[in-house]
Amino acid sequence: MDKIYSRRRIRFKNFKQMNKKQKLKFIIYFVLIIVFIIIVIFIKAAYPIFVASCENSATSIATNILNKEVNEVMIVYNYNDLVNLGKDEKR
Repeated sequence: MDKIYSRRRIRFKNFKQMNKKQKLKFIIYFVLIIVFIIIVIFIKAAYPIFVASCENSATSIATNILNKEVNEVMIVYNYNDLVNLGKDEKR
């Protein structure tokens, strides 16, 4: 029971003890990690907006196609052919 923490500890060099090349690598890795985290947060925030925009665009395109097809079909028919107006005898 002498050792409570039996795993080898990870020991990093002190920033002051690093040479210029190691400092540059450390700074680049740190900046890349921060940029990656920011990109992930941005994508998570923008994804619902992107999905809603795509759904609205698809609905708009479908409505335009439907209106064009209805107009092409309605050229052949007249309004009176589709609707029969009738009056009740009591009125």
